[in-house]
Amino acid sequence: MDRQERSVISLHILALSRWLKNGGKVERPTPPELDAIIAAMDAMRSLANGWENYEQPIAILNYHVTHPTALLFRDPVTIKVVKIAIDALERKMTGRR
Repeated sequence: MDRQERSVISLHILALSRWLKNGGKVERPTPPELDAIIAAMDAMRSLANGWENYEQPIAILNYHVTHPTALLFRDPVTIKVVKIAIDALERKMTGRR
């Protein structure tokens, strides 16, 4: 992975981390957050293997990609999925499998 790709992934991680640290606002995902969601779904697909299943997180994130005006609620499931997305992006960036 080259430096530019790492930089882009870092920006995606930052966008999702900012959403997690948001003061509880429920709002539509911003364009950088949508880009990060798409990148996270791609990372999850590439990391999926026999014992690790990303099907549910991908489905939840895909809903927001296909419905970009849908609000990102701050419920426990969405928060967990965003944390999984961040982890997948970090794993992709560091090369962890």
